[in-house]
Amino acid sequence: MEFWGLKVPPNTSVLIDVEDEAEILHITQVAFGEKPLASERSVVQISVGDSEKFVVGTLQRGTCDQFPVDLVLDTKSAVSHTGTTPIYMVGWWQRAGGMDDDDVEFEDSDEDDETAEEKKPSGLPVKPKSATVKKEAPVAVKKEAPVQKEAPVA
Repeated sequence: MEFWGLKVPPNTSVLIDVEDEAEILHITQVAFGEKPLASERSVVQISVGDSEKFVVGTLQRGTCDQFPVDLVLDTKSAVSHTGTTPIYMVGWWQRAGGMDDDDVEFEDSDEDDETAEEKKPSGLPVKPKSATVKKEAPVAVKKEAPVQKEAPVA
């Protein structure tokens, strides 16, 4: 894993280019800089590939100066915001197989190389480039009666 950070100036769309197919980018935090304006409000947006812009969240000084996200990018994307001061995004790079080379551990074995090759971790599958949203009927949730605690025996 390797740290990643990005400063997004106001009125600018910043391109995030994931050039290496063997890497994916995890964005984990979005925040105002050191001195946002007193009434600063910024809607943070992202477009992945050639998609439309999607709102990731809204920063508002004094109410929400930062927020966590869990964005995983494996293709060219663009980030922008509606504020008048810069915002910052941080995260980390990871190998697309799910594990960095340093994270892979193997057990010592006397088995032949072919069997050892079969036991190597294959990593996690890379998410598909697009997803289909399936609408489902709402599920009714029943409220259970509260559990009564017994009084302690003296």
